[in-house]
Amino acid sequence: TEFMRILEEVSPPIYVVFFTLTGASLALDVLAQTWPIAVALFLARLVAIYAGSFAGGVAARDPMPYNRMSWMTFITQAGVGLGLAKEVSVAYPEWGGSFATLVISVIVVSQ
Repeated sequence: TEFMRILEEVSPPIYVVFFTLTGASLALDVLAQTWPIAVALFLARLVAIYAGSFAGGVAARDPMPYNRMSWMTFITQAGVGLGLAKEVSVAYPEWGGSFATLVISVIVVSQ
């Protein structure tokens, strides 16, 4: 459709600007300290998403192949997480930068 064509044309420059600004705001000293926590949060999130989507599928009586794969649709939400990280870093300057770096680390691991 026309909308999808326009969206495909304008998306690359937007992605470049968005991810460049995100990378530029990353505090590398904090990243070195929070990397193990980011990996642990990523793994905990992965297990929770799998368990929740599997249990929800079983409760809804979805076919078992769907229950085993539905968790994958919830993993990549980088844009939402990056936006949240930026908002928190601006709203809470005393600890927001560390939080944003941690969230960005989790996103990097999951992508």
